[in-house]
Amino acid sequence: MNPHAKRLQDAIAEIRHRGYFARLEPSSILIETRRLLQDTNLQKSFPVAMLYADWCAHPRLDRTGAGAVLLKITEGLNRDIRDSSNSSIDAVYNAVCSALALRTLQSQLVDLYRRFGVETSALVAPQMFRQFISAILDAIAELPLEFPKDVAQRRGRTRKIYDAACRIARNDPQWIVTHCSVTNKLSDEQLAFYDVPKGTYLWQIGMAAGYFICGVL
Repeated sequence: MNPHAKRLQDAIAEIRHRGYFARLEPSSILIETRRLLQDTNLQKSFPVAMLYADWCAHPRLDRTGAGAVLLKITEGLNRDIRDSSNSSIDAVYNAVCSALALRTLQSQLVDLYRRFGVETSALVAPQMFRQFISAILDAIAELPLEFPKDVAQRRGRTRKIYDAACRIARNDPQWIVTHCSVTNKLSDEQLAFYDVPKGTYLWQIGMAAGYFICGVL
């Protein structure tokens, strides 16, 4: 058994026996999953799992994976809001979820673990998966996905992704998504506007024009 898979198997078996995740265990599991993906050269086969694992490991992400997410959200917002005659806030939610879907994270982790003989019961049971996701959101809250500040002066893959976002937005910075984060730090006015209880996590999508905010789940 792959040594990283063995560590995951031992950890998840202990969690299943205990019946719940300790607060820091989900992010540790994703970081070990990242090592497994890198060791087996499977990063491109499980991009959402790799993205969240990177997100848990770094205080901010301005790499290719982050750029790919920002590009995908830029595509969705320009297609479904800017260029649509019947746009709605649901379009923001759909654009973000297509790039960052937590259910996709779950399915990729289950597929990967089954491939390497790691049990998946703790990720399949609904209540335990909710615990897992809550802890991941705690870990990545306020840690942004963003383009590097000097991306326009750079070369390489991230610059190409940024250039693609500029083309989609017709070079209008108000429609280029440059920042994405998850937050539960909302004002009383925002809580009332979005009709959510205090502590709710929401996606925060940033462009030159300001921020879109939409639900995580």
